[in-house]
Amino acid sequence: MGDAPRAGTFAGFSPNRVTVGVLLASGGLAGLAGMIEVSANIGQLQPNISFGYGFTAIIVAFLARLNPLAVIVAGLVVALAELGGDTAQISMAIPKVVTGIFKGILLFFLLAGETLTRFQLVWVGRAGQAFKKGQVTT
Repeated sequence: MGDAPRAGTFAGFSPNRVTVGVLLASGGLAGLAGMIEVSANIGQLQPNISFGYGFTAIIVAFLARLNPLAVIVAGLVVALAELGGDTAQISMAIPKVVTGIFKGILLFFLLAGETLTRFQLVWVGRAGQAFKKGQVTT
């Protein structure tokens, strides 16, 4: 119903029911995948295992600009950064946290760049005057 909600409504679909159904199905599938991932390594569920895939997925989605084809390339870039971090950890004896710091910095700069391209900064002077392109407006 995403691109043609009126056509979906005309065909008899309820937008609210479709939205709730998709949310429930995707949440259930994500939970099942997480359970399989956690239990497959050891053979039993462990409550203290967290791989941080959700944070990595957010970075991949922002890096790909929510483009389904670009997600493959963005995923490869982030995976190469993870592998490079693992190699650096082994060869140079640096902590694993360094790759997490790199991912955090990457996410910060992606969000800052998106904010600066979407919004225009206007500097306001002390007397309430807005300075824009060297001109003072009153």
